[in-house]
Amino acid sequence: MPREGAPETCAETIHVTCGGEAGLHLSAIATPLIIHDLPITVWWPGEPPLSRPPARDLLEGADRLVVDGSSWSGDGLARLREMAELADATILAISDFALVRQARWREAIASIFDDPDFLPYLRSLRRIAVTYSTHDETGAPGSTNLVKPLYHVGWLASRLKLSVSKSLSPVTGHAPPGGAHALRGGAGRPVMHRGVAATLSDGRAEVAVVVRPVQSSTPAGTTLRVELLAERRGSELRADVTAEAEIVHVRVWQDGVEAMERHFRAPRRTEVELLDEAIESGRRDPVAVGALRSAAAIVGSEWSAP
Repeated sequence: MPREGAPETCAETIHVTCGGEAGLHLSAIATPLIIHDLPITVWWPGEPPLSRPPARDLLEGADRLVVDGSSWSGDGLARLREMAELADATILAISDFALVRQARWREAIASIFDDPDFLPYLRSLRRIAVTYSTHDETGAPGSTNLVKPLYHVGWLASRLKLSVSKSLSPVTGHAPPGGAHALRGGAGRPVMHRGVAATLSDGRAEVAVVVRPVQSSTPAGTTLRVELLAERRGSELRADVTAEAEIVHVRVWQDGVEAMERHFRAPRRTEVELLDEAIESGRRDPVAVGALRSAAAIVGSEWSAP
């Protein structure tokens, strides 16, 4: 019982292991076990084969899909695009732990523009830079999951109604033939790849996007920093947001002079808390849908990590 005097709640857990031919008919196996008229949440740890008929048949009878995009192999972006297509083709509500965990980042970024002096810069954003951790010594595209870094950009793009002028592509530059793997740094160490980039537009000017790797001991794909640059009538606003453990740090400079420094206590939620929130959620979250659609649009249909 959750508390004294509350009604007792009974639950039943059924584990089904199936493969081969049976594994191709997940819906036929699961549907008879479902209690009629109760909301159905499909929690799919690992990598759901979203474009395959068995998964589509199972999800057709569900109300919500719960995944963790940050756990997908490679850069995870092809599956992110598949999930956005699924969201557009169905009324399924989707909860991605990778996006939900970023709530503390979104609140910190939004808090910058609660200041009346900074609000006018919001519509004059010119650059979004996201730094993420990698364990690969080259940081080459495809070596690290990029779902969480892309969600930051997707959320900003959706809330500010930014369109995609140029979809995601690896940053090129001073690399010799052979790419980042051919570059060697001091003492024979590989030089870190410069990341991936895209271009957004607010209808008046372009917004540059860069997502770059930094070798770190934190879990690969973890966001380390979000930087925003806005320019308005000859004035510049630069914001820097970082997080560590239970604290999110926000610093803002206006025309090169520090104008804000804040620190928010915001603990990371556990998987149990995230799953509980997903199960208790009602209809689709429009913010989550917008972030997913924009992130997929930024990836583009032609994306393929080298």
